[in-house]
Amino acid sequence: MSRMRGKATPSRSSPAAVVVGIDVSKNWLDVFLHPDGERLRVENDTAGIHKLRTRCLAVSAKLVVMEATGRYHRAAHVCLHAAGVPVAIINPYRSRRFADVLGRLAKTDEIDAEVLARFAVVMEPTQTEPPPPRSPASRFHTASADRADNADASGEISGIPGAWISFSSPQSLHRSFWSSVPPNLSLRACGCLTA
Repeated sequence: MSRMRGKATPSRSSPAAVVVGIDVSKNWLDVFLHPDGERLRVENDTAGIHKLRTRCLAVSAKLVVMEATGRYHRAAHVCLHAAGVPVAIINPYRSRRFADVLGRLAKTDEIDAEVLARFAVVMEPTQTEPPPPRSPASRFHTASADRADNADASGEISGIPGAWISFSSPQSLHRSFWSSVPPNLSLRACGCLTA
């Protein structure tokens, strides 16, 4: 008679939790799903982010890990978070040191995505909330303040002879901002933003 009779034993056929590592660049998102070993490459635009979101939801991703890239990771971060997928944004230095420990000295986008997934498994980073959305007016206010801080009292930009700060109306700043947003990167189009 077994001592374990009537006690629950862990199922060997239960699927392992899927974690996703994403190497982010300006044009591409290289994706690695751990432990499946599945690799995926999508464009870093609305359609590609939509494919990524769909795949992460299909595998019930426990966590997605990306490096902080300044701005190229933001759209994917916001979209995945809005879909309910936990996302952790980590410092690139930490992931590089982790890769060194693993002996992964080669640096390609595919390898980086795999290292990020393994980092998620071992280090279990905490979820990162996306920053709150800012209105275009507040972005321009901040940019104007930064430009003003970099100008001397005469309005000339320090260190750039002949460059002057000109202050524009809020309407022209708004037009200028929206004309600079790439048309292929619309968060509303991929269903990430509803307002």
